[in-house]
Amino acid sequence: MGVEGERDEELILAWKRRRWERVARNERDFKLHNRRREQIEQGAVGEDDLVPFVCECGDRECAQAVEMTIAEIDMTHAGPDRYAVKPGHVIPEFEEITGQHDRYWEVRKFQPSELRVETPAL
Repeated sequence: MGVEGERDEELILAWKRRRWERVARNERDFKLHNRRREQIEQGAVGEDDLVPFVCECGDRECAQAVEMTIAEIDMTHAGPDRYAVKPGHVIPEFEEITGQHDRYWEVRKFQPSELRVETPAL
């Protein structure tokens, strides 16, 4: 790859990192909202009751509910890079699906160091 190709890759990666930051900020804000909601609901709902949490996808316009029990949201949030989203609300270039359930999917957010530039097959 020549100098020009390397420069293009650097620009693409820089753009992807900026976009990753926006998506991560949206997901983090939704997750924080759900953590607060969980604290409020914890003493008020039964073990099997479904709570309408907000979808933690990267789309800041999404306001869809993800119905989960307190135990389910706790298990999904077991890692700092784990989020609960509506089925299909995944951005594959920034996250991977780690669990699929009828009402919600679990995703793992990639770290910036995992971002790659896809090179087209010749």
